[in-house]
Amino acid sequence: MIYNAKFSRLEKSRGKGVYTLADIYIFLACIWFFITALVNGTRISDLGNFAIILYHIQHVVWIVVRGFIIVKVIKELQYKDWRIALLVILGFFSILYSDGNWIVTILWFICGAKRVDLEKLIRRLFISQLLAYLIIVALAGLDMITNTSTTRIDGKVRYSFGFYHPNTLAARTFQLMSMYVCIKSKRLNFLDAFIFAIVTFLNYRVTDSMTASFLMLSLVVLSVLVSYASKENRNNYLRQCVRFCLDKLKYTVIIIPFLATFAILNISSFTNNLSDTFASRGTQALLYFQHYGISLFGAKLEINSGVEGWSLVSDLYTLDNSFIYLLLGYGIIFFILFILGEFFLFRRVVKEKNFALLTVLSLYSVYGITESSIIQLPLNFTLLYLAYVLWDDDFQKQKSKVRYGRNVL
Repeated sequence: MIYNAKFSRLEKSRGKGVYTLADIYIFLACIWFFITALVNGTRISDLGNFAIILYHIQHVVWIVVRGFIIVKVIKELQYKDWRIALLVILGFFSILYSDGNWIVTILWFICGAKRVDLEKLIRRLFISQLLAYLIIVALAGLDMITNTSTTRIDGKVRYSFGFYHPNTLAARTFQLMSMYVCIKSKRLNFLDAFIFAIVTFLNYRVTDSMTASFLMLSLVVLSVLVSYASKENRNNYLRQCVRFCLDKLKYTVIIIPFLATFAILNISSFTNNLSDTFASRGTQALLYFQHYGISLFGAKLEINSGVEGWSLVSDLYTLDNSFIYLLLGYGIIFFILFILGEFFLFRRVVKEKNFALLTVLSLYSVYGITESSIIQLPLNFTLLYLAYVLWDDDFQKQKSKVRYGRNVL
């Protein structure tokens, strides 16, 4: 656990109705994530006036969250803490030059996560996200909101069950599975893997999302390896081999972004060897690259992310690559900071032998090649772990032993 002495004393006095700033942060974060999961990327607008109320609630909750984080940061801020000042300046330029919504949201939450038990936060977020997920699917099943369907060229029909696009349903499902892996960590077993396999099969049949299904299948296999690598009483040689392989996953966060960028710039050289889906995504990314170019703080991209999308710029439709989106939309500064932040997070996770989180982080890096969701906090909870990088010295001083992935929900 990551507590300071004062934090621990307040924890013990909860029976007297005393709650810490970290407790309030977790509560407000869960509320915001829950509301956002209901209204963002879903067909909740079909509910008419009730949906409008939800949108207003989301707006109010976001104001409250930001206000609380300001108070929390001021209360915990140390003298001449340059990190907050730097992030405030970068956030300002992000809003000024680009559509900085998601980057600024990430900055808000990691700034406020100082002295917060992230393990506990993820456990609570899993519950809130699962509840929102089930509500949307249930509303679609009751025909209260639209079960959007799309048809591929080969005639295969894809369903979204209340979400705006089948890929969104797949992304939400993958996130829930990933959260569960991080929560269970060393207690993952073959029953978990079996359930994951069933969910993966159903996801593929319903959404026909190739990328998400591949990642889910990878999560099934790797979760078994994670469980094996975590057991100290297994065959030492085999366990060391598994740990060696998992350890090398940390390089994906460095290699994948640059490989993806190189591939986009040279897409015409090997388009014939790619599937139509990957080729079209690569071509679109190249068109965006040619139109906007690279800048320090990015540009406001004309883009859509839904079924009935449009763009004011000729030939530009959508940008399904998180790394190119980050580079063009938020600039080279944020691109480099993101890569460095993820690398230091990977390095810390490897040092702590948290193979569950290492696996999930690696799979999200792969996900970024074909989707723009990994830079959106509601669709990538692992971004919250960047708080470990920002506040590393503070966490190190206030812990006697770091333990990722507690074994209870």
